[in-house]
Amino acid sequence: MTDGPYRSLPMTASWKKAAQLLAQEASSQAEANEAVCKALRKDFRAQRGEELLDLARDYLGQSRQGSLFVPSDMIEHLREAGPIGSLAEGLFRHLQNEAPLERALELAIKGELACHLRDVEGHYHEALEAGDTNRREVRHLVGKIGEAQRSIDCAALAREMISGKARAKPANDDAPDRLQEGPALR
Repeated sequence: MTDGPYRSLPMTASWKKAAQLLAQEASSQAEANEAVCKALRKDFRAQRGEELLDLARDYLGQSRQGSLFVPSDMIEHLREAGPIGSLAEGLFRHLQNEAPLERALELAIKGELACHLRDVEGHYHEALEAGDTNRREVRHLVGKIGEAQRSIDCAALAREMISGKARAKPANDDAPDRLQEGPALR
């Protein structure tokens, strides 16, 4: 057995941490959900999410209202601004279907969430076949993934991102895990 299949996940450190918390029986669903939301926020920042939302707001003259529909020519303008990630691609796809900005971002977040959680689950099933984990851990992970998909409020996360609250990197975003670090030595 290894330290956990999450270590070999081909994902960012924040998604590996989320996978670890989803798989561990000692972690609560709330802790796992927060780690998943944190990973989604980091993806949003890494994929130029704030910049893309600002361009959409400027183009629409919305001043952060998120209630108007986005015309397809604006989507092309945003694409020309540079390479974009899967979260932004989802946002564009939903905007092209004439969804309001907030709803489009919510649907993009749901898609991104489902994709990453599916990847984590698939990786754990592969680890099970390779003997790197056990059925109990995989069943526990699958249960927590299902609960995460049901309980994470993607609409609230979208509102947070649109409002700009996700802009500032939280002070503890990259803080070390105090349980793994141990007590402070004086």
